Amino acid sequence: MGSDQEVPQHVGPYRIEQSIGRGGMGEVFRGFDERLDRAVALKRVRSGEVESERRERFRREAKAIARISHSAIVQIHDWVEDDTDAWIVMELVPGRSLRERLSAGIDLATAIDLARQVAEGLAVAHAAGVVHRDLKPENIVVTDDGDAKILDFGLAKRRQQQNQDPTLTATGKVLGTLTAMSPEQALGRPVEPRSDLFSLGTLLYEMVTGVSPFRADSPAQTLIHICTVKPAPAHKLAPEVPMALSRLIDELLQKDAELRPADAAAVARRLAALGSEHSSLTSGVDALDATEPGVAVLGVPRATLPRVIGPTGDATQVGGRAIVEPTLEDTRGWMELEEARPAAQVRGRRVLPIVVGLAVLVTAGLLATGWLGDWTWDEKPRGANVLTPEPAAVVQATPKLDDLDDLDKLDEHQLYTLALELLDRFDKRDNLDRAVDALQRLLAKDPSSAPAHAALARTYGYLYRHRSKDPDWLTKAEAVAEQAVTLDPFLARARASRGFISRLLGRQDEAREDLQAALELDPGASVATLELARVHASQGELEAAERLLIEGVRRHPDAWPLRVELGVLCYRTGRYEEARTIFEAVVERVPDNVIAWRNLSAAHYSLGDLAKASTVLQRAIEIEPNATLYGNLGTFLFAQGLYAQAVEAFERVISLAGGAHDYRMWANLADAYRWTPGGEERATEAYARALQLLAEGMEAQPQDAVLRSRQALYLAKRGECERSQAALAKLMQLAGLDGAAHYRHAVAAEVCGQRAVAIQALSDALEAGYAVTDVRSDPELRTLREDPAYHRLMVRQATPSS
Repeated sequence: MGSDQEVPQHVGPYRIEQSIGRGGMGEVFRGFDERLDRAVALKRVRSGEVESERRERFRREAKAIARISHSAIVQIHDWVEDDTDAWIVMELVPGRSLRERLSAGIDLATAIDLARQVAEGLAVAHAAGVVHRDLKPENIVVTDDGDAKILDFGLAKRRQQQNQDPTLTATGKVLGTLTAMSPEQALGRPVEPRSDLFSLGTLLYEMVTGVSPFRADSPAQTLIHICTVKPAPAHKLAPEVPMALSRLIDELLQKDAELRPADAAAVARRLAALGSEHSSLTSGVDALDATEPGVAVLGVPRATLPRVIGPTGDATQVGGRAIVEPTLEDTRGWMELEEARPAAQVRGRRVLPIVVGLAVLVTAGLLATGWLGDWTWDEKPRGANVLTPEPAAVVQATPKLDDLDDLDKLDEHQLYTLALELLDRFDKRDNLDRAVDALQRLLAKDPSSAPAHAALARTYGYLYRHRSKDPDWLTKAEAVAEQAVTLDPFLARARASRGFISRLLGRQDEAREDLQAALELDPGASVATLELARVHASQGELEAAERLLIEGVRRHPDAWPLRVELGVLCYRTGRYEEARTIFEAVVERVPDNVIAWRNLSAAHYSLGDLAKASTVLQRAIEIEPNATLYGNLGTFLFAQGLYAQAVEAFERVISLAGGAHDYRMWANLADAYRWTPGGEERATEAYARALQLLAEGMEAQPQDAVLRSRQALYLAKRGECERSQAALAKLMQLAGLDGAAHYRHAVAAEVCGQRAVAIQALSDALEAGYAVTDVRSDPELRTLREDPAYHRLMVRQATPSS
């Protein structure tokens, strides 16, 4: 509103006292409600625009916000209009704008707390169908008590109205403040709740680093930066920022809205966790920086031990200490997402080339035509001294027929129902044997049952993964799955089972085809959803895998394997707090699930709680003392330098069911022999067996970076450096290597005396997010750490010390 416009003394029952601010949508006055004897704020439309359009936007704002009640959102009291003016009467909030607070400087804890409050307010607004669209420091008031209040929903839109009345959105205009815009706003596209999350990320970035992530020398350049530039991680600019917070900000600032966190409520929960654990996070940044997580050693302070990586799998030696591979939802396998690079890298490479062209073309067109409507440009610089959805509760699926031991009394339908219920809890070892028994009895009654064949194939696949890596299980599973599809090619469960088995056999393209067909036949097929997500992840398509899992969890709130897999994916991308929350939700409702307990142990370790991680691992052992868990115990012994005892533990694992068929178990044993005096010859033999078993998997998946990098590492440790170098050459031809693959490359090169190659590979590993604590503690790199090139690399990394 211009200064020459007359200000009335009263607006209805409200007395106007003084102007207290002006924004893009109108001028705000301090007023007094003479009826209720309270101070209020009144906002009037700014002049210079079409009155009817402005008034309608105000009306929309008042109606949208008046129905929302939350401590972080300014309350709407009334709406008054006459022939000349329109006013919104609001709660008067004493305090200073966040912009003013930032100019004076705020600490990290305050920044996290304010962002949490804003996220909670946005969650309530979004649930009511309202998107703010102009979230910035000027639109947030901070009270003297430290409470955040979101102001000015003048640009807010009901989501369901976005495509119904384009005149209300100033068609052809980009509404909002430039530095607070999301890419979709800058490109003139429809906004959604995740657009506000991008703005929250921009705000949070500025709060913790002191700089705006996209500000440029001109409005046009700023728009282009918003659409095309990935800002430096917050922890790079401000080392005190925890890695978990820096990753959250990176997620919020994803160009593709679908790659941002699911909703504001999930962001608020993550910020709340960061706030409550701030002291431990800032003292353990290195632990959170790992792309491969670790497992606690019972009763031993972390500082005295080499780091043990991974939730609960095998202990592949990387220079004298065991690396435990992360576990999937099974009781025998290991996480298959290990080869996937961090999500931020995958997503950025996919989205940016597309957005660059769109941003430049669309921005240029908007500027040329003058259609950049109601954006504002904040010229005031400032300084300051200072990131999947959380799952719903998992419901335990207790087989209703579990107490019917006399299978002879069951008819075909009861047998099939029992088998499916048993397979729903495939984590319980005895359930698989019972499922086989029930399905074989069913097929004896009805040999042409396609559903029974599909379920039996799935059971054999689980036996391969859970019981033993004996390939005979896959041979049986493949034949039965093929029969299921032959009997009924339009049965979704049949296509899903065959896709599952194809994936286990390494035929990813065939698996994808069958699994997609299953979902076309039945969009709600949970097994197909889970397995297709794994196919995506195994091929580096992490964002697609996550979207599929989130959708699967929404469709199947009781399906714990989908939730565990989502936790695994969060874990693999360094989002340990989210993973912990997911695993805790599973064990709370399915307390005898050894898989969830095992993965929860890993999450606690990665968050720095060693005692809790050890306790949780013991809980898993109490539930089911299987080969995998005994392997973990061997890993603990190994990590403590008790190599002779580790040998005994790993030899026991090899003797247990399934242990002798897994190349990683042999590699564990080889690692233990390698560091035991007089064990060199046995180590060479064990590595040879690991390589033989590894080669079988590489025949089906020659482009698998995990297998290729492990092959190179085992060959190097076995003394076959020429073959190791050949394997490394093939490895470097593969696309999308993650930090773990680069790190194995570095260790193999160092073992074989290639220092320059090792330094470069180590740089690549750290750049991809690999844990610097592993580098600092790895005995294989002991002499490398004396090299000046290593110290220069550490300076460039600028990674906070623990």
